[in-house]
Amino acid sequence: MLVSILVISFLTFLVNFKDIRINVKVLTIVLSIVMVTFIVALINSEGIYDYLIFWIALFTAYLFFISIPIKKFIDYFVKIMTFTAVFSVIAFMIQVVSPQTIERFFPLLVNTSGVTVYNLFFTLLYKTDYILMNPGFFWEPGAYQTFLLLALFFIMFVRNKVNYVLIGIYIVTIITTVSTAGYFALVFLLLIFVLKKFRLAKSFMLFLILVFLFVLIYDFIPSNIQFRLFNKLFKFFDFSSIKDNPIYESTVARIEGILFPIRALIKNPIFGLGFNGLSRMAVDDGLGLLTATQFNWFGYFGFFMGLLLNYPLWLWSKYNERNKFYAFLIFIFFNLIIISENYNRNGFFILILLYGFSLLNKEERREEHE
Repeated sequence: MLVSILVISFLTFLVNFKDIRINVKVLTIVLSIVMVTFIVALINSEGIYDYLIFWIALFTAYLFFISIPIKKFIDYFVKIMTFTAVFSVIAFMIQVVSPQTIERFFPLLVNTSGVTVYNLFFTLLYKTDYILMNPGFFWEPGAYQTFLLLALFFIMFVRNKVNYVLIGIYIVTIITTVSTAGYFALVFLLLIFVLKKFRLAKSFMLFLILVFLFVLIYDFIPSNIQFRLFNKLFKFFDFSSIKDNPIYESTVARIEGILFPIRALIKNPIFGLGFNGLSRMAVDDGLGLLTATQFNWFGYFGFFMGLLLNYPLWLWSKYNERNKFYAFLIFIFFNLIIISENYNRNGFFILILLYGFSLLNKEERREEHE
């Protein structure tokens, strides 16, 4: 997979070679990341394999970054995710109404974790009698919501003209994921949007209506879906009693995903514990799942590199927003959509960081926005 993506990125680079522009600041940051992570590997006596994957992802992302301007990237990404959203919702609805149709015409896939899905190429559908969820082609609804909400953010806050039909499509798609993180982040993003578009009094009334509708609908939701969405969170601050309870595994994983990187940072504030060190801690003392992307940077590479790798989220928050209050709310939104998944060696997420770093150049940011 890495080789395939690397080849595609290189071809993209060749096709757009005449339009290549080297951003010196971003190039300097990329080289600094490679140098510091190499030092981290040496200090923690770690093998090079995990770092090699990270460097390949970083290099691949950089090739895309210098090949495609940020405005084009946003446009391409929204188009891809809109197609994915429409396709996955239609497939999901067919499974709900006529599951035998899916069973008859599409093959089964089983991943290394034993998860069984129907393969519809542009989307996957779980084979389960528990809860039907829409994972897109990401295998995990919690991952799908990240990309859907990122596209929704671009539609609402970055594009010049707001398309309310697209907003409706994305809201429906996110609802079908049955992702707790996705639901929270969606409500939060809609709240920011309403606050920006309407006066405070009207925004407050709309918010109250939304809360009333949610409470009304919640009573009609089956109990297993209620538990999947919110009931498990009632034990969030009762970590000791749920640590060994498989029913609350998802909740425990999210708590550990924050706790372990913090523990790693305390052990080595300057260089962290590295990829292997933090992973060993998670396996030895917990479920072995490092789900909080922004916290992992600190646990892997220490305070200063963790701060650097989180900074692009703030730069993205200010991309089309001069009001610091709204920029801060958008920054919280970005943290919400990545806190439940590990994107630390995900080439696309690294690409998002690189585009974020490019916004350090105010002239380029103004030019791209125009």
